[in-house]
Amino acid sequence: MLESPARRGAAADLIARITKAYAYVRVGREEGFEKITAATHQPLTQARKDLVDPQKQRPTRARPVGDEPSPPIRRSATPSTELAALKEHLDVKSFWTTALDADLKKAL
Repeated sequence: MLESPARRGAAADLIARITKAYAYVRVGREEGFEKITAATHQPLTQARKDLVDPQKQRPTRARPVGDEPSPPIRRSATPSTELAALKEHLDVKSFWTTALDADLKKAL
């Protein structure tokens, strides 16, 4: 997928749109949120709190990455392996790529 410039651009655009949607909610624009949460049967106040509180602590945002995954990112698959969600250890470095960086910089 990342070999195709069009697909890379589309992936970067999608990631940028998701990032911008989180930013939109972080600044208090939550119109329509009730419609989305109605399908989950979760009380609106609780759903809003579940979304907004973590965003205040650590905002979701996409950004270009470095050439090497950081140690926390490399360890991110470990819990899934320990819980048997993955059959074998997943080496994050084996699929780490900066291929979207240029497209992400443009889209963000």
